Amino acid sequence: MNQLKKIFRQISEAVDNRKDDFHTFFFSNICNGEIESRCVILRNFDDERGIIYFHSDKRSPKVNSLKDNPQSYCLFYHKDNKVQLRIKTFTKIHFSGNVWEKAWSKTKLSSRKCYLSIYNPSQTISSCDDGIPFELKGRNPSISESKKGEKNFVVVENKIKSIDWLILDSQGHKRKKFFLEDEEKNETWLAP
Repeated sequence: MNQLKKIFRQISEAVDNRKDDFHTFFFSNICNGEIESRCVILRNFDDERGIIYFHSDKRSPKVNSLKDNPQSYCLFYHKDNKVQLRIKTFTKIHFSGNVWEKAWSKTKLSSRKCYLSIYNPSQTISSCDDGIPFELKGRNPSISESKKGEKNFVVVENKIKSIDWLILDSQGHKRKKFFLEDEEKNETWLAP
C-alpha cells in the first residue's frame, strides 16, 4: 500500500498548491438521467478517512441530483507526473454543521462572492451576467456582505470507494486498482 500512501500525499499537497495539477479536477455524476462532468477545486482532503472535499452552490442542479443518487467519480490528471486517478466516490452534501462551518470560515472573500449571485447556477438568463450585485462589481465583499451568501454555500464530501491509478511511462505504463470500501484495503494490478 505504499503507492496508495503516495497517492494520498500527492492529493494532500494539491489542496493548498494552486499550481499543482491535482488542485483542479473533474467531478462527474448522474443528473437528470445523464452523466455530467465539471471542473472543481480541491478544497480539502482527509487522508485518514479517504475523503475529497470541494465547495458548491446549494442551488446547483448537481446538488439536488446528488441527493437522489450519491454515486460519483473524481478524475485527476497530473501532466508533469503523467498520473491519472479515476476515483469512484460516494457523495454527501453538508448544508450546515461542523464541516460546513469550518469550510465557510476558511473561504476567502473573493470565493464567497460567487455565492452572492442572484441567479441559480445553470439558470437561463437573457444576457451575459454573473448575477453579482452591482455594488460588488470590481471588488470583494466585506465579511458582513458575504454573509448573505452563506445560505447558498455547501460542502461536497466524496468518500473514496476505489482508485484506478495509471502512470504513463515510455518504459512501460503501470496501472493498479485500490479498493477502499471495506475495512481491509485491497489492491490489484490491471493491464494499462
